[in-house]
Formats: sequence, structure tokens, C-alpha cells
Amino acid sequence: MITHNLILRSDRCTIPSNENLHKFVEERLENPTVEYFGLEIDNDIDFADEEMIKEIEGSCYIKFHFNHPTDLDQQTAIDFVKYALKEDKAFEFVADEKDIEVVIL
Repeated sequence: MITHNLILRSDRCTIPSNENLHKFVEERLENPTVEYFGLEIDNDIDFADEEMIKEIEGSCYIKFHFNHPTDLDQQTAIDFVKYALKEDKAFEFVADEKDIEVVIL
């Protein structure tokens, strides 16, 4: 299995309560702004300048992590995530005041 990471970015927003996270995430997948797609995630804060830090602090990120038997391209990964959420596949949400992390099991 290959581990994939997909990160979507939008303007800073209010993260809904846990019972509304699923719908909120599905809505963001309708017209996604992809910040990152790949196998490994670099920690931007390790080499971020002041302007990058302002952008990070002013944005909301939705991070998806999942395993798949094949190496996917970006659009196929988005389609896979949409399918997994729509079909209520096993997943785990973790959210704080500005970001959401979704692990598809």
C-alpha cells in the first residue's frame, strides 16, 4: 500500500462542530484548492518566512491521509476521497480551531 497525502487550503474559516465536519469537508471537495499532493509532507514552518507564516495563519487546511494499492494522480486522489466520504468508509476526523485532519482507514 502507498500512503498518499492531500492538503486543501481555503481562507480562514470557522470549523464546525464534530457532528457537522463530514458535510463541511464534503463541501470543500466540490471546488478544491490543492495546497499539496504527494507521498510525504514537508513541515513548511521549518523554512517559512514571515509572509508564508501569515498565509498559513490566515488559512484553513484540510489534510487527508490514506493508503491505496496504487500510486494515484491528484485528480484520482480527490475522487477517491470524495468516494470514501460519500460511502461512509472508515475514517477519523481530528479538528482544531482552524484545521481538519482526515484519516481514511
